[in-house]
Amino acid sequence: MEMKEARRIGGGIAVQTLLFTVLVLELWHVLQETRGDFANGILFYLSEVLNPPELLGYAILFGGTYFLGRKAGKEILILGRGFIGVGLKYLFLTLGLSSVVLAGIIAASYAPDDAWQLLVFEIVKLAVLLIVTWMWAGWRIKRKRS
Repeated sequence: MEMKEARRIGGGIAVQTLLFTVLVLELWHVLQETRGDFANGILFYLSEVLNPPELLGYAILFGGTYFLGRKAGKEILILGRGFIGVGLKYLFLTLGLSSVVLAGIIAASYAPDDAWQLLVFEIVKLAVLLIVTWMWAGWRIKRKRS
């Protein structure tokens, strides 16, 4: 397999996997938000999701995952490294980048008293999302090895 093909496979699989896990998380958020009053819940959810800092955070998350997924594809398919070690490496890189961006978004949007508790909760939620994403993506990339 050529390097270009391995990078294409890795980037594509990483973004597909992240998209699926983000959609599951957002579905859970919709269900939490619309529990009592569906119409108002949908409006509140859309106002939260469609604000520019949130969209910027998603753009950075997906962009970083694409480029790191390309590197993961090369390491797993060309260099023959194990998907768990590669997945953990890129999990921590993505979590570090996303945590810095998330801290900036929360610091700009919330009062300092509320920000720390929210930041810890969101980073834990993001860590779980990224663990599932990178372990599953690494496994899927490994399966493409011929």
